[in-house]
Amino acid sequence: GSPSAADLCLRGGPTTRIVGLPMRDSRIAVRCSFAFLILGIGLAACSSDDEAIPVGPGRVDVSRLVVPDDHATIGEALAVADASDTVLVRSGIYRERGLDLPAGVFLIGVDPDSVVVDASDLPISGFAILNITGDPSIRRGTRVQGVSFRGSLDRLVRVGDIERAEFLNCAFSSAPQGIRAWGSTRRTYVYIEDCRFEDIRPREGGSTRAGNSALRVEGLADVNVRESTFARNEGADGPAISASAADGSIIVVDTEFLQNATLGRGGAVDVRSTGHAGFYRCRFTGNRGTRGGALSLRNTQTTVTSSVFSRNGGSPDEEAPGVGGAILVRGQVALDVRGSIFYANRATESLPDMHSGSSIHAMDARPYSNSLLLESSTLSFAPSGSPVGGDFADVFVRNSNVYGNMDGNWIGLLEEFENEIDNESADPEYCDPENEDFSRCPAQN
Repeated sequence: GSPSAADLCLRGGPTTRIVGLPMRDSRIAVRCSFAFLILGIGLAACSSDDEAIPVGPGRVDVSRLVVPDDHATIGEALAVADASDTVLVRSGIYRERGLDLPAGVFLIGVDPDSVVVDASDLPISGFAILNITGDPSIRRGTRVQGVSFRGSLDRLVRVGDIERAEFLNCAFSSAPQGIRAWGSTRRTYVYIEDCRFEDIRPREGGSTRAGNSALRVEGLADVNVRESTFARNEGADGPAISASAADGSIIVVDTEFLQNATLGRGGAVDVRSTGHAGFYRCRFTGNRGTRGGALSLRNTQTTVTSSVFSRNGGSPDEEAPGVGGAILVRGQVALDVRGSIFYANRATESLPDMHSGSSIHAMDARPYSNSLLLESSTLSFAPSGSPVGGDFADVFVRNSNVYGNMDGNWIGLLEEFENEIDNESADPEYCDPENEDFSRCPAQN
């Protein structure tokens, strides 16, 4: 359908241009004329200084509350908002905390660089900037879009026991914890897209307890992360993502993990006792951790597909290499790795009776309780450690390339697969791996 006049105002007017209209078809001409008439009416209703605030398609609101036009603060607007209302926030820095977003309400800003909720000057601790909880009588989802949250002394956002919560084009920074998502009395679904999680770390003098992560997932929670970035987060296990959702899942797609660091497990991500974890077309670059430089997995079925692990592993100070330069597996884990690249990840130097796993390492496994499937993947140029090490009960390798690893290639757990059909040891001929270009550039004769 045609956009309303209010939609056109908030979006800054129509931006679509139609070319090549076959005027010989009178019915199309009539329809287009009618469409432009509707657009003209919408433009007439707009004022010249309206900001282009994205509302999102298919949204029918009872009312729209604009901050600071209708209400001076975000808190005042949320206090009177009902399900299906949208709170629109214009550019500015809003020094607020303890905000409660009712179920079914949309909180929409211009963009996260222009709309900032900053609690760094507010001394009260123990409360999040934004709290989102469900209402069993309201099935409509809740959305936060185009807003930046920063500077909390505790966590930035708490969301739980809600049917659906969405975070689109948001930013989270400078706090001990970003988003905490949980489900206790009902299943919670959280969708995150095009968001940035940066510089989440314990406050000076604070503890690095488990859960001090950019994204913490617990209990009955299913979380889907897409096209987002986790960068320079520090803390305990999994400073970017820490998940322990026994009856839930964590799915991550087209997302980057850059230079996150921990003294614990999982330089970027720690997943334990979670129903399922999946990482698809993700990039893990320069993350630091002595037990799983990029990923630490425990008691979790995990899929890694078409992802890149580059230069992960080792302690934050780079003094101790550790085990599982890219991925550490603990306990009962079924790990499927397909179509992925492991480049220059590092672990402790391998010894004849110990292979420390520069790419993948397993430990604390019960007999016949874990497995690794490695398919159509490349493990190359590790400066130390064997490509795969530890105590996997079952390993299957096919159509994979292991090449240029300092301590050896088809050694340890991989030795029996060296002569399998479609496995090889050949230069992958990356175009520019120093600048993270892992496309193939064969040498020219």
